[in-house]
Amino acid sequence: MSRWKLQIKKTKIKNNEIKIQSWKFEISAEKIDGQQLIIFPDLWTLFNTMDEDILSAKWNIFLKSNDTQNQKDKKWWMIKNGEIKNVFCTHSEIFQDWNDLKKIILIDPYKRYYENQQDPRYSVNEVVKKMLEIYWAKFEIW
Repeated sequence: MSRWKLQIKKTKIKNNEIKIQSWKFEISAEKIDGQQLIIFPDLWTLFNTMDEDILSAKWNIFLKSNDTQNQKDKKWWMIKNGEIKNVFCTHSEIFQDWNDLKKIILIDPYKRYYENQQDPRYSVNEVVKKMLEIYWAKFEIW
């Protein structure tokens, strides 16, 4: 089982009362039982909260919509065959053929990006609920 650690540092600027949050994710290198899907609202949030070391680890993969078709095919094949344990993506890449999905983590679920504005229109929250039924996965909200 992987161990996730989220550290949040809040600071206040006294004059303006502006809160600044600093997020940091850590993943242990222990053997992971099954696959985990971590869904971010947008690429900006993903790149500002994740370290390059986490995204480049051999058991992690980052899916993005602007990959070439060849890159997407290779990543999808690795997910389907269970070679990848942690999948980091935005809402556009959650539709995969999962080998052994055990946990879905939704980062900041109330952002407007989770309501798709293009056809086909869908709500990521509803899709995740259906995925939980299909795969019998655990669910976390951060």
